[in-house]
Amino acid sequence: MVSFSTLLLRARFWRGLVFPALVAVIALTHAPDAAAQCGWIYPRDLPLPETNVRYWRLAVTVPPRGRLEIEGTFPYARQIGFNIHRAGDTGVLASLVDETLRPIHGAANPFRAGAPRLDRSRAYRAVIARSDASPIKADAVIAAEANNPLPLRILYRIYLPDRTRSGGGVALPHVFLADSTGARTLVAGGEDCPRASDVDPTQPIGVTAIPPGPGALAIPLDWRNVVSVSGDPTGDVFVNRDNSYAYALTDLRADAVLVLTGRSPTYPRTRNGARRMGAGAVRYWSLCAYRHPSDRSANCLADEEITRRGEDRYLVVVGLSGARPRNARMACGAAWLEAPAQGAGALFLRHVAPASDFAFTPQRGVRFGPSADVMGPYLPTSRVMTRSDFEALGCRALSDRLAHP
Repeated sequence: MVSFSTLLLRARFWRGLVFPALVAVIALTHAPDAAAQCGWIYPRDLPLPETNVRYWRLAVTVPPRGRLEIEGTFPYARQIGFNIHRAGDTGVLASLVDETLRPIHGAANPFRAGAPRLDRSRAYRAVIARSDASPIKADAVIAAEANNPLPLRILYRIYLPDRTRSGGGVALPHVFLADSTGARTLVAGGEDCPRASDVDPTQPIGVTAIPPGPGALAIPLDWRNVVSVSGDPTGDVFVNRDNSYAYALTDLRADAVLVLTGRSPTYPRTRNGARRMGAGAVRYWSLCAYRHPSDRSANCLADEEITRRGEDRYLVVVGLSGARPRNARMACGAAWLEAPAQGAGALFLRHVAPASDFAFTPQRGVRFGPSADVMGPYLPTSRVMTRSDFEALGCRALSDRLAHP
């Protein structure tokens, strides 16, 4: 077992080498199976995907003094957001968050706390304008050089669709390109777009030039913050403006399981079709295991798959296929997270849209700094156990026995 000090040195090396390389080698590009008539494509090249999220991408060039107009239907989901990138890099130029989208035709925005979530009237409209556009009411304004075309890529995320609403249960948004005269051309959306139920969300494992992560499993895990930095043109390879992460390197072996205990932030429960949107310290949180942080293979647990009966304490057991203890199940208060492969990997703890008054989130921390400095009681504790030792704990009051050994 590697010492904590050795892990810290390796983590520093990994941060200095892997993350800059990841920025350099991964670009937001079209997927080969895109339907050209639709405009929106389901990307197959995303690093660190969250398996409870549906992703869509659109490439479009906005002419001088032009704008984009989005007309869509609010999905049945926990959270949605549009992050707008300049083509050729991954920095976020602007973003649209669900709570700020303007409903039309008497509709209500179902993502605002207390709003009805299941009403059929759920249309919205948003305008993305260049900074040199004629004065118009815009939801997002993007700095642009006058008289030059502005190539953009828009990444649309739908977090945790309702269980009975595949991919969010609504059609993809229509996007119109408007020129300086107001004339509009449809560039995305329509009958040619695939239905969410027709899309396989699995990200294939991709070839990468990133060297294997040098981290190893040590206790305690060295959790580090991943947050976007304002003005960083390469700061959104896997972070959007709505969320942040804590990550820890792992080195899982066939004869052991990693046991995490922690405190869950509050969040609105929606997966089973709640009638009204709730509120919480975060809109959504999850825990994912990756083969390697530069890889696209992942297994994730959504918040409603982690916590038990509304309590704020959780227990997650992480291990390889075939190593699951018999008592690593929700009936015993333990969630199971299967790691994609033996050896080098990482855990990522996501906080999406933390409330402004919630201090214990990686978003409040220093980029790549220790998560312990900001997460306080919400930082997971960790231990390594053999499968047989974990099973020997039984099922009844398992969480309490691990929290108070």
